[in-house]
Amino acid sequence: MRNVARLKAGYYPLPQREAERLKSFLIFSGQETAVLDPCAGTGAALHLITDREKVIRHGIELDAYRADESRNILHHVIHGNAFDVQSAV
Repeated sequence: MRNVARLKAGYYPLPQREAERLKSFLIFSGQETAVLDPCAGTGAALHLITDREKVIRHGIELDAYRADESRNILHHVIHGNAFDVQSAV
């Protein structure tokens, strides 16, 4: 990893425009649905994509500061590596 990427801890947030584009491809059932972002960052992208939908937002974030920030807008956040997390169904 290059030095700049190391400083950012590999963090490259999804641009808002791209999140809006992704949202246009999704159709939610109207029933409560669980969604997961394995690289949640601050939670902004997942929140934007699922805004006004009946969802429970789950996120996993490697960086402690960003995990704390994402807890403000996501329902459940795990501070850890997505490749190491295990969860019951």
